[in-house]
Amino acid sequence: MLLHRGLPCFERKLAAILSGTKNSAMMAKNRGTRVKPIIWIIVLALAPAVAAYAAGKKLPERTSLEAFVAFIDQAIGESEFAAAKPNLPLGPGYSINTRGRELEFSENALAGKTAPDVMAQLLKNYGAWCEGLKSEPLTQQEFGGISVMRVAITCNALNHDNYAEAVVIADDARFQAYDYGGFAENKDKTVAVGERLTAALTAAYR
Repeated sequence: MLLHRGLPCFERKLAAILSGTKNSAMMAKNRGTRVKPIIWIIVLALAPAVAAYAAGKKLPERTSLEAFVAFIDQAIGESEFAAAKPNLPLGPGYSINTRGRELEFSENALAGKTAPDVMAQLLKNYGAWCEGLKSEPLTQQEFGGISVMRVAITCNALNHDNYAEAVVIADDARFQAYDYGGFAENKDKTVAVGERLTAALTAAYR
């Protein structure tokens, strides 16, 4: 029953507006009551994905030879002679020839170490067979719990000046180490490999 029918015109319009506003508010409240459970369902459904994104990407527990070759082919190209290397100093891995540079790859658990610790050990291993070793940091990046370091190496082996580079990528549990190089006169080829490799790792884990 419309209680405002007997009111003058202006009052009837005002009463109708107020009545409509009240009804709209009640409808909105009822809709809100129905929507709240739906919102919570959506939030709960998205929670695992949001948590995974916040945690950042992780390095794999183990990289297969096929996955390694596919990554090098995509990142650098012109690869051949891939082989398993289970007894590398930093951990099991692989070797491959890419764009005329020999590249070695190792992966392992950090076991309390950091990316700089792994790089320091890699350089120490290099110095054991390449004399007069000098290293120079090239790039270092941190994003989403991932660290990426790239270092230049100069030394002399078998009366030849060598230029090499090393790249270490690590999350909070594992690392991957890459080293590659050759004679110093072909430094530009080694630098090109390093730039492509670092760009590909950054794109994959950022």
